[in-house]
Amino acid sequence: MNNFFKAISLIAAVCVAAGCGGSVVAETTAGAGIQAETSTVSETTTAAESVSAEIEELEVDHVDEDGIVYYKNPTEWTYEKFFSELTINGKSIEAPLTIEKFGKDFSLNTDTAEYLEADMVVCAEMSYKGSTFANVTLKDCQNEQDLSNKEIRLLVLSDVLYECDDFPNILISGIGISSNRNDIISVFGVPFKENATDGSIDDTITYYSESCTLIFRLSQNAANTIYIIL
Repeated sequence: MNNFFKAISLIAAVCVAAGCGGSVVAETTAGAGIQAETSTVSETTTAAESVSAEIEELEVDHVDEDGIVYYKNPTEWTYEKFFSELTINGKSIEAPLTIEKFGKDFSLNTDTAEYLEADMVVCAEMSYKGSTFANVTLKDCQNEQDLSNKEIRLLVLSDVLYECDDFPNILISGIGISSNRNDIISVFGVPFKENATDGSIDDTITYYSESCTLIFRLSQNAANTIYIIL
């Protein structure tokens, strides 16, 4: 398994075992491959004045020693809200999220499955029409073959770490891979935190609640990886 995804999956597994919320993953993801640099949030311009105004109204609570910007009054995306807005190739999905609910064109790459016995989770890659596009962590598994109808604890979508010929249309309130920062904030509201850079490394935008964490990793202002921690 890709070492980057393995590190993320291990973090999720710890959360499953400890019963903790997404904050541990959100805080630790930087150490697993998303670097942070001391920086300030630069002014953002857009053709849509309403979007620009909303972004400019973001009020900073504090900036930590790593340059991560925390905002006041962040919008809370709960487990229930996430599922009310989730669509996969145009189809609404009810909780809990399982591999089977994605549809016939999706499959788990069982040859990549890795079982973490202490935490009873399986980490594996996932394909769409034969092309790998994601990594998942399944909870409450007895072994690496116990995969049927297991709840997904972590879903990592990426069009940069994997080469998928036909990337699936997985959207949360219309936002998905290739969405830009302005659109994400316009639709999702005030982030919990963000690291905004000069473009030398990827930016990240995090929405956090005790039941759901969403992390958008952006390169050149477009989301290329999305972390969904449930």
